[in-house]
Amino acid sequence: MKALLTLTCAGQFMVLLDNTIVGAALPDMQQRLHTGLTGLQWIVDAYVLLVAMLLLSGGVFADRFGRRRVFLAGVVVFTAASVVCSLAPSIGWLIAGRVLQGVGAAALSPASLALLAAAYPAPRERVRAIGLWAGFSGIGLAAGPLAGGILVESFGWPAIFLVNVPIGAVLLLAGLRVLGESRNPSAPPIDVPGTVLSAAGVGAVTYGLIEGGSRGWTSPVILGSFAAGLVLLAAFVVVEGRVSTPMLPLRLFRQRLFTVSNTAMVVVGFALMGSSFFFSQFFVYVQGTSILVAGLQTLPVSLAMVIVSPYAGRFAARYGFRVVVSIGLALAGLGLLALGFVHADTGYGNVWWRLAVVGIGFALTSRRAASPRASAAPPGRSARCSAWRCSGRSFTRVSLAEPPSSPASTTLSSRRVP
Repeated sequence: MKALLTLTCAGQFMVLLDNTIVGAALPDMQQRLHTGLTGLQWIVDAYVLLVAMLLLSGGVFADRFGRRRVFLAGVVVFTAASVVCSLAPSIGWLIAGRVLQGVGAAALSPASLALLAAAYPAPRERVRAIGLWAGFSGIGLAAGPLAGGILVESFGWPAIFLVNVPIGAVLLLAGLRVLGESRNPSAPPIDVPGTVLSAAGVGAVTYGLIEGGSRGWTSPVILGSFAAGLVLLAAFVVVEGRVSTPMLPLRLFRQRLFTVSNTAMVVVGFALMGSSFFFSQFFVYVQGTSILVAGLQTLPVSLAMVIVSPYAGRFAARYGFRVVVSIGLALAGLGLLALGFVHADTGYGNVWWRLAVVGIGFALTSRRAASPRASAAPPGRSARCSAWRCSGRSFTRVSLAEPPSSPASTTLSSRRVP
């Protein structure tokens, strides 16, 4: 069990680290690849766009075709794509590599959580395991800017992708040895209309959000993109409400706990991912620091999340989930509001505490929101419980795959999970 928990947490850590580590390398990429702000946005958002479009489908495929198989396939694709990114000679090749990384992450992330949920059928143990998984997710997001600053300053921007290669190799070799296969033999057939509509709708809306700043928010292309996305997503809701085996059971949103926790993750994901893109630009281009110093200056966010995250579960057990998440959202909001008053001449002594408040708020919210999303899903079925996240100007989702309610509904290979 410990080996499985370690592997799934490490896989999720690698996926989430890649969301923010790129931000620290953007100034170096802009200089060496001779690109503008729009190019930098696509470097960041090509990854999260593919994750947003495919992550829910990745959970469906893991349930149907095998969670171990999909997890390892995601590791292989993600690692190979990281090599492509590190060797990219131009902005086009780099964006193509980021697209492939997104495909790998969309398979790896939901499969890792599905493996974890299936290995811990007892509700209390499962909630603790998912809490640890979520904690590693938050640490991966928070550690990205600092790790990126160190790697870029020492070796250049390709190093932020090469660091994934040894991690991916260890995950693949260890996963082949210790992971047992599990699937839901009664999993419904793939919801092709729902998959196509969700991917196309999210893709259209995200394209408009990415290109709106450069093309103009009232340009026909952007308005058409938003209109098409809203129509496609509305069609998705209608289709999911009528098909017998939807990829996303809409009745889950009738549960207040599930809806509130998903809403919290939307807010946290939007704020955390958007702020990570901003910090690298602000400290380097506005205040004139080096890339390494900029990474160090974001350390209060990382330290606050690392220190507070382990205690979030205890706080929630003592004071209640809603109280802890509400306090976390309030602190994150106040910290971000305070950062809105920072300008070019503001000394770092008047900045670090604002970053720390933001980190504390993120830790209290993100750590506790994952467990209720899992426990709110009805037992006895593989639920695709998605939490929409905004990454800068792109949406991401995290799918939770619930374990079956009885041993008969899960098939395990002859390999035992230690």
